[in-house]
Amino acid sequence: MGNVKSLDDLPNDLVAAAAAVDPKYLVAPTEDYDPSLSPLENYAREQKPAPIKLAESSASILAAERPRNRQAFFASVISC
Repeated sequence: MGNVKSLDDLPNDLVAAAAAVDPKYLVAPTEDYDPSLSPLENYAREQKPAPIKLAESSASILAAERPRNRQAFFASVISC
């Protein structure tokens, strides 16, 4: 970053090119104009979470028979 006290310190062709693109580039901002957010923060503000998809309906889970012992329990967990 440079330290320029005046546009007179810059080459004329550089000042002319900046003015041709947009004259606002020749004036320093006096206030903040927008929040400066990271891409992740912008994504989090703009996106909506997807609905939860259940593998099984809650009725079938509630109606399922409970395992009778630890071995049956672990066998049911591993098979999921």
